Amino acid sequence: MTFSCPKFLADVLDRLAEWNAAADHALAGRLDLHRVGMSGHSFGAQTTQAVSGQSAGIAGLRLSRCPGC
Repeated sequence: MTFSCPKFLADVLDRLAEWNAAADHALAGRLDLHRVGMSGHSFGAQTTQAVSGQSAGIAGLRLSRCPGC
């Protein structure tokens, strides 16, 4: 599964919250989900820009588009 699209980020953060709350998970209590950072390359960079609200400034470029979305 690819998580390069902005629409998948909510699912990823939800899963991290579940793991953070699960007493038997290795990540239990270790995540601060109020301070999440992102970076990426290529479509990952476009996803990061789209989620942060950055505009590409290039006519016709839609940052929220990615393969399979």
